[in-house]
Amino acid sequence: MTEKKKGNGTSAPSNKIWWVTFGILCGATFVTRFYKVLEPDHVCWDETHFGKMASWYINRTFFFDVHPPLGKMLLALSGKLTGYDGSFPFEKPGDKYEGAKYQGMRFFCTALGALVIPLTFLSMWEMTKSLESTFIGTMLLLCDVGFLTLNRYILLDPILLFFMSCSIYGAFKVRSLTDEGLPPFSTRMLCWQLFLGSSLSCTMSVKFVGLFVVLFVGLRTIADLWNVLGDLSKPVTLTMKHLIGRALTLIVWPIILYVFFFWIHLTVLSKSGNGDGFYSSGFQARLQGNSLHNASAPRVLAYGALITLKNHRTGGGYLHSHHHLYPAGVGARQQQDGIGDANDVWKIVISGGRDGDEVQTVKSKLILVHYLQACALTTTGKQLPKWGYEQQEVACNPNLRDKNALWNVEDNIFEDCGKSQELLNAAGWTFVGWALHYVPFWAMGRVLYFHHYFPALVFSSMLTGILTEYLLSSIRSYLSAEIGKTAYHCILGLIMSTTVYSFYLFSPLAYGMNGPLANEPNSTMAGLKWLDSWEF
Repeated sequence: MTEKKKGNGTSAPSNKIWWVTFGILCGATFVTRFYKVLEPDHVCWDETHFGKMASWYINRTFFFDVHPPLGKMLLALSGKLTGYDGSFPFEKPGDKYEGAKYQGMRFFCTALGALVIPLTFLSMWEMTKSLESTFIGTMLLLCDVGFLTLNRYILLDPILLFFMSCSIYGAFKVRSLTDEGLPPFSTRMLCWQLFLGSSLSCTMSVKFVGLFVVLFVGLRTIADLWNVLGDLSKPVTLTMKHLIGRALTLIVWPIILYVFFFWIHLTVLSKSGNGDGFYSSGFQARLQGNSLHNASAPRVLAYGALITLKNHRTGGGYLHSHHHLYPAGVGARQQQDGIGDANDVWKIVISGGRDGDEVQTVKSKLILVHYLQACALTTTGKQLPKWGYEQQEVACNPNLRDKNALWNVEDNIFEDCGKSQELLNAAGWTFVGWALHYVPFWAMGRVLYFHHYFPALVFSSMLTGILTEYLLSSIRSYLSAEIGKTAYHCILGLIMSTTVYSFYLFSPLAYGMNGPLANEPNSTMAGLKWLDSWEF
């Protein structure tokens, strides 16, 4: 028996491994996203809509659209800064760009779409502190061909996904700072909360589906405040300060920012366009080129006048063992441990308890009964000589009522348990995020397209990574240390290699291919149509 040695038993991946992993993923993201990004050099899919709207912003022509303005304004800004003059008509998919400087807008969207990958990595790390689950979830998203394709064109989706990912990262960063006990009005806390509030506002200002991530962050914030309130060692005033700080940064500030984006939108679009009719006559009168702009008309209506009418509505000692030997000539050369046989088997009995009762840290009094000798592990009270470091002697007493045979658990450090709980907690929140971004579409009566489900895919990839790590760790815990480690890395390697190989197989769908179309029997992609329901 020996005195307790203090120290931190927890371990974490070294910073070097973390940064190497993060760097590799960022490098792979850059290569896969920007490879052939300017091909094809013609209008693709919904570029015909959003490229046209970017042109209207550049030309300051008013238009009406169902989406908020921020995404389209950013597309226009990227085009303007890279030399696009807003003259290309974007009439229909397949139209060649023929000298139009579309490259800047493509690069801009691709860059924001690429940043989703490192943001997902950082978000998962904040949630789990598990490099394995973070790597798995991020790789699944990195190697998703549909996700790659969506983020390489002049669309709103990469902009939406970027700000949504910023919101997720900001939410869990704020949670981490709250758990660390950072004061609610400290500079660091306020900066991260303003980052989160800005990200939420920008997400909502690109597409209204950003409301789902707002709900997600709202639930996460309620949980944070509940945890602060539940800490009885802290005053209630601390919870009130957190509440006030978050109300200002996550409610008031995003609303101000959201209104500001619309002010820019209405200021820039000062010329009459095809969206005038959705608004009131008074609004149309401020648009240059509109028939009502600077028009002179009698203030009072007279009988016989020719008019038009518009609806006004707007659209002690510690038991231990060691490898020290007895000194020469004293007793046996080495302790007789009997490693690997029945001499290692002890029965744990809870004093005053029953079989099946849970062992509680500190509270439970334990008796260790040897399986073969039916004696209780105890201390004799004698001190060993100097060759035994003057520690207390332990022995096995047939008297099971020996009061010195009672032991209790003091330290209870089990990293896998804490890790499992953290993984399950992270899985719960990512499931909530997935549900908020997927389930509502069941109730929508509008036509839905493939790209509507990619925000849910981000959460789905994170959830898959977390659950995969949890299941692998659980399987590993049931095996011996060596076999468990081997099985863990083999299965993990199989999952990652399968993911990368599937990306290799289906990547031509994103980068383009030569020869017949993918839906034709003699196409190089024909053999990859594993299900009849797949369309490519």
